[in-house]
Amino acid sequence: MPQLNRVILAGKLTRKGGLRWVKETTALIEFAVLVSEIVKDRTGTVHTRASAFEAVAFGDLALALSGVAEGADILVQGRLRMEVFAEKDGAKRTRYTLVVERYDVAPPEGAAAAPPSPPVHASPPGPEEQAAPPGAPEGATGRGENVSRRAPVVPARHARVPAAAAATA
Repeated sequence: MPQLNRVILAGKLTRKGGLRWVKETTALIEFAVLVSEIVKDRTGTVHTRASAFEAVAFGDLALALSGVAEGADILVQGRLRMEVFAEKDGAKRTRYTLVVERYDVAPPEGAAAAPPSPPVHASPPGPEEQAAPPGAPEGATGRGENVSRRAPVVPARHARVPAAAAATA
């Protein structure tokens, strides 16, 4: 069976840390996505339950997310990463983090829809697109794991062919 590691969350951007640089060349930002759900208990009383999911973005995504205000409605898509580490007392802990590959931010209430995102790069950006952002360390490019906010177009490699058409082919 094929394996799939894909997570999509829609909620509020919270606990946004500052923009940092990894190895002085790659931007990194950590934040949380707060997702609320409405649940009923046995007595029929309605409650709101909130869960905060840790997330991290790299490269151009981190640079773009650094400009998004806390509390903004956000949709993030990426893969789940598990880290096992030892506490100071020796106890093992496990932490799950969403590594963001794509995101979208809802426009503020009453605002017009945002213009479409720029096209997706099929390959890493060329040297002319790797200029360091303002305030970046010397030699930084801002390149990351994915330079797009939009999902790439995936070719239909495994398209279903009707049995009649397959027999005549």
